[in-house]
Amino acid sequence: MSQPEDSFEVRLMQPEDSAGTVSLYRATYGDAYPIREIYDPQALLHQQETGEMYHVVCRAKQGPVAGHWGLYRTSAPFPGIYEAGHGMVLAEYRGRGLNDRIARYTLETLIPRLGIPAVWGEAVANHLFMQKTCAVSGYSETGIELDLMPAASYEKEKSASGRVGAVLVFRLYQTREQTIRLPAPYAGLLRELHREAHDAPHVYRNAPTDAPPGGPSEVQSVAFEGANLARLTVQAIGSDLREIVKEREKLHAGGGATVFQAYLRLTDPGIGFAVRTLRGCGYFFGGVLPRWFDDDGLMMQKTLHEPNVPGIRLYTDKAKRILDFILQDRAEVTAR
Repeated sequence: MSQPEDSFEVRLMQPEDSAGTVSLYRATYGDAYPIREIYDPQALLHQQETGEMYHVVCRAKQGPVAGHWGLYRTSAPFPGIYEAGHGMVLAEYRGRGLNDRIARYTLETLIPRLGIPAVWGEAVANHLFMQKTCAVSGYSETGIELDLMPAASYEKEKSASGRVGAVLVFRLYQTREQTIRLPAPYAGLLRELHREAHDAPHVYRNAPTDAPPGGPSEVQSVAFEGANLARLTVQAIGSDLREIVKEREKLHAGGGATVFQAYLRLTDPGIGFAVRTLRGCGYFFGGVLPRWFDDDGLMMQKTLHEPNVPGIRLYTDKAKRILDFILQDRAEVTAR
């Protein structure tokens, strides 16, 4: 007999929940998840104490931690934006609406209480589970990441035939007016996705492709070795951008990276030049990133292999249209 809804409690993880949360991670991912801290109960508690990551759990009152969502700081330069992810429900508790209950508590109660201005997520595309939840939870779809995660992370549940992509989703709780620069190849889709994600008015300007005057580029990079992923954050755009990007690619490819993502500020007058330069390096459209730098951003991406497009499952027509645009842009870039 199934447990009634009131036999479950949704709350921030308490010390007595931490071991059960690790067990839930292990039941979902086995021992292959690339972020190793998730297997340490004390590390999870420390994350929550410091505000690095909040763990929302759904616990059966007479049973285990049955479900989980996380809120955590990741790649965004703006510390006020959190990623919502790590959504999991034990197999024997699925189909009871637990994920929706956790989502409601996280998005409608916890985030406003914490004063977080924006939240984003990567709804994995090897199944529709999280995409469906995001579609009814006030998120806007703003892009798609190809081959984000290795198949090994999903070996436990046998739910992926190759590397796994994800739909980028954002929900803004606080927004502000900005002057957004629109690089020519992406102007139409960028404006559409940007307007759908914001409720504040914005000024849109076409972005010239001329090389910016002044100083050198400033590019920060980080590698996620377990995921074969490298992320490049372009803080300043200079005429030497191509050389800097190629240098970082060589560094991280030597460490095993096969997927690269580059983050650009949509308010930077040099973004037209940066997009032209990155497309010349094999990068193609990824998505819009509201509040990423506090200012809004653009993600471009590149894979050193043929991406696992056949393994992508998408829930909405909008996501399918974004994917079509990405694949067309990739075809144009790689045909050069």
